[in-house]
Amino acid sequence: MTRFDRAPAGAVVCGLTGYALVLCAFVFCGCGLRGSAAADVKASAAPHLAAFVDFDPWARRAALADPAFRDDRAFMEAAFAPLREQRDVGDAWIERRGTHARTLAMHPELGDPPRATWTPMRHVELGAIQVALAALPPRGPAGTSGVARPCVLIAHQDTIDDGAVVRVIVAYLVAAE
Repeated sequence: MTRFDRAPAGAVVCGLTGYALVLCAFVFCGCGLRGSAAADVKASAAPHLAAFVDFDPWARRAALADPAFRDDRAFMEAAFAPLREQRDVGDAWIERRGTHARTLAMHPELGDPPRATWTPMRHVELGAIQVALAALPPRGPAGTSGVARPCVLIAHQDTIDDGAVVRVIVAYLVAAE
Protein backbone atom coordinates (compact mmCIF):
# COMPACT_ATOMS: atom_id res chain seq x y z
CA MET A 1 0.00 0.00 0.00
CA THR A 2 1.85 3.06 -1.20
CA ARG A 3 0.73 6.67 -0.99
CA PHE A 4 2.79 9.69 -1.96
CA ASP A 5 3.10 12.99 -0.18
CA ARG A 6 3.41 16.09 -2.38
CA ALA A 7 4.08 18.72 0.31
CA PRO A 8 6.31 21.65 -0.68
CA ALA A 9 9.93 20.55 -0.45
CA GLY A 10 10.87 23.28 2.01
CA ALA A 11 8.08 22.33 4.42
CA VAL A 12 9.29 18.76 4.68
CA VAL A 13 13.03 18.97 4.13
CA CYS A 14 13.85 22.08 6.19
CA GLY A 15 16.08 21.06 9.07
CA LEU A 16 16.06 17.34 8.33
CA THR A 17 19.31 15.47 7.89
CA GLY A 18 20.56 11.93 7.50
CA TYR A 19 18.05 9.28 6.62
CA ALA A 20 15.16 11.74 6.91
CA LEU A 21 16.45 13.42 3.74
CA VAL A 22 16.65 10.04 2.06
CA LEU A 23 13.04 9.45 3.07
CA CYS A 24 11.98 12.71 1.45
CA ALA A 25 13.73 11.69 -1.77
CA PHE A 26 11.83 8.39 -1.78
CA VAL A 27 8.53 10.11 -1.04
CA PHE A 28 8.93 12.76 -3.73
CA CYS A 29 10.20 10.45 -6.47
CA GLY A 30 7.73 7.68 -5.68
CA CYS A 31 10.35 5.01 -5.22
CA GLY A 32 9.48 2.03 -3.05
CA LEU A 33 11.82 1.06 -0.24
CA ARG A 34 13.94 -1.97 -1.04
CA GLY A 35 16.92 -3.75 0.43
CA SER A 36 18.93 -1.72 2.92
CA ALA A 37 16.38 1.14 2.95
CA ALA A 38 13.66 -1.28 4.10
CA ALA A 39 16.07 -2.66 6.70
CA ASP A 40 16.73 0.90 7.94
CA VAL A 41 12.98 1.53 8.33
CA LYS A 42 12.56 -1.70 10.27
CA ALA A 43 15.55 -0.85 12.47
CA SER A 44 14.05 2.60 13.18
CA ALA A 45 10.78 0.95 14.23
CA ALA A 46 12.38 -1.70 16.46
CA PRO A 47 12.78 0.44 19.62
CA HIS A 48 9.07 1.35 19.50
CA LEU A 49 7.52 -2.05 18.80
CA ALA A 50 6.95 -3.03 22.44
CA ALA A 51 5.07 0.22 23.15
CA PHE A 52 3.03 -0.24 19.96
CA VAL A 53 2.15 -3.83 20.93
CA ASP A 54 0.92 -2.53 24.30
CA PHE A 55 -1.23 0.22 22.71
CA ASP A 56 -2.75 -1.78 19.82
CA PRO A 57 -5.18 -3.94 21.86
CA TRP A 58 -6.20 -0.87 23.91
CA ALA A 59 -7.02 1.01 20.70
CA ARG A 60 -9.06 -1.94 19.38
CA ARG A 61 -11.07 -2.13 22.61
CA ALA A 62 -11.65 1.63 22.36
CA ALA A 63 -12.85 1.27 18.76
CA LEU A 64 -15.26 -1.47 19.85
CA ALA A 65 -16.59 0.77 22.67
CA ASP A 66 -16.90 3.81 20.36
CA PRO A 67 -20.73 3.72 19.96
CA ALA A 68 -21.20 3.65 23.75
CA PHE A 69 -19.48 7.02 24.24
CA ARG A 70 -21.78 10.04 24.02
CA ASP A 71 -19.04 12.67 24.33
CA ASP A 72 -16.37 12.73 21.60
CA ARG A 73 -13.84 14.54 23.80
CA ALA A 74 -14.17 11.94 26.55
CA PHE A 75 -13.81 9.17 24.00
CA MET A 76 -10.65 10.70 22.53
CA GLU A 77 -9.15 11.12 26.00
CA ALA A 78 -9.85 7.48 26.82
CA ALA A 79 -8.67 6.14 23.46
CA PHE A 80 -5.24 7.81 23.59
CA ALA A 81 -4.67 7.79 27.37
CA PRO A 82 -1.85 5.20 27.26
CA LEU A 83 0.14 7.38 24.84
CA ARG A 84 -0.20 10.79 26.50
CA GLU A 85 2.83 10.40 28.75
CA GLN A 86 5.10 8.84 26.12
CA ARG A 87 7.41 11.66 25.02
CA ASP A 88 8.41 9.90 21.80
CA VAL A 89 4.82 9.74 20.46
CA GLY A 90 4.21 12.54 17.96
CA ASP A 91 0.66 11.55 17.01
CA ALA A 92 -1.62 8.55 16.69
CA TRP A 93 -4.75 7.60 14.77
CA ILE A 94 -7.43 4.95 15.12
CA GLU A 95 -9.24 4.43 11.81
CA ARG A 96 -12.44 2.42 11.94
CA ARG A 97 -14.08 1.25 8.69
CA GLY A 98 -17.40 -0.57 8.46
CA THR A 99 -19.89 -0.18 11.30
CA HIS A 100 -19.69 3.23 13.01
CA ALA A 101 -16.88 4.35 10.64
CA ARG A 102 -14.68 7.21 11.85
CA THR A 103 -11.09 8.29 12.33
CA LEU A 104 -9.81 9.48 15.70
CA ALA A 105 -6.60 11.47 16.00
CA MET A 106 -4.62 12.10 19.15
CA HIS A 107 -3.88 15.59 17.78
CA PRO A 108 -6.72 16.34 15.32
CA GLU A 109 -5.28 19.79 14.60
CA LEU A 110 -2.32 18.11 12.85
CA GLY A 111 -4.52 16.34 10.31
CA ASP A 112 -4.45 12.87 8.81
CA PRO A 113 -1.55 10.42 9.07
CA PRO A 114 1.35 11.47 6.82
CA ARG A 115 1.45 9.77 3.45
CA ALA A 116 4.30 7.31 3.36
CA THR A 117 5.85 4.37 1.55
CA TRP A 118 4.96 1.46 3.81
CA THR A 119 7.24 -1.51 4.40
CA PRO A 120 5.51 -4.75 5.44
CA MET A 121 6.88 -6.55 8.46
CA ARG A 122 5.89 -9.57 10.58
CA HIS A 123 5.63 -9.26 14.34
CA VAL A 124 5.53 -12.30 16.60
CA GLU A 125 2.45 -11.06 18.53
CA LEU A 126 0.55 -8.92 15.99
CA GLY A 127 1.36 -10.72 12.75
CA ALA A 128 1.39 -8.44 9.71
CA ILE A 129 2.28 -4.82 10.49
CA GLN A 130 3.60 -1.95 8.40
CA VAL A 131 6.36 0.55 9.13
CA ALA A 132 7.42 3.74 7.36
CA LEU A 133 9.56 6.82 7.78
CA ALA A 134 7.66 10.09 7.46
CA ALA A 135 7.55 13.66 8.71
CA LEU A 136 4.90 15.17 10.97
CA PRO A 137 3.96 18.83 10.54
CA PRO A 138 5.43 21.33 13.00
CA ARG A 139 3.55 21.57 16.27
CA GLY A 140 2.87 24.89 17.92
CA PRO A 141 0.55 27.87 18.00
CA ALA A 142 -1.23 28.67 14.74
CA GLY A 143 0.78 30.90 12.46
CA THR A 144 4.18 29.94 13.87
CA SER A 145 6.79 28.56 11.55
CA GLY A 146 8.51 25.37 12.45
CA VAL A 147 10.36 22.38 11.17
CA ALA A 148 8.77 19.11 10.14
CA ARG A 149 9.38 16.40 12.74
CA PRO A 150 10.85 13.11 11.44
CA CYS A 151 9.06 10.03 12.70
CA VAL A 152 8.66 6.32 12.20
CA LEU A 153 5.08 5.16 11.63
CA ILE A 154 3.91 1.76 12.85
CA ALA A 155 0.51 0.48 11.68
CA HIS A 156 -1.57 -2.63 12.31
CA GLN A 157 -4.92 -3.46 10.73
CA ASP A 158 -7.36 -6.13 11.84
CA THR A 159 -11.06 -6.90 12.22
CA ILE A 160 -12.65 -6.40 15.64
CA ASP A 161 -15.54 -8.33 17.22
CA ASP A 162 -18.36 -6.32 15.59
CA GLY A 163 -16.91 -6.86 12.09
CA ALA A 164 -15.42 -3.38 11.66
CA VAL A 165 -11.86 -3.09 10.32
CA VAL A 166 -9.63 -1.06 12.62
CA ARG A 167 -6.24 0.34 11.66
CA VAL A 168 -4.04 1.66 14.47
CA ILE A 169 -1.22 4.02 13.46
CA VAL A 170 1.31 5.56 15.86
CA ALA A 171 3.95 8.11 14.84
CA TYR A 172 7.07 7.81 17.02
CA LEU A 173 9.44 10.78 16.84
CA VAL A 174 13.01 10.06 15.84
CA ALA A 175 16.02 12.30 16.27
CA ALA A 176 17.33 13.89 13.09
CA GLU A 177 20.96 12.92 12.55
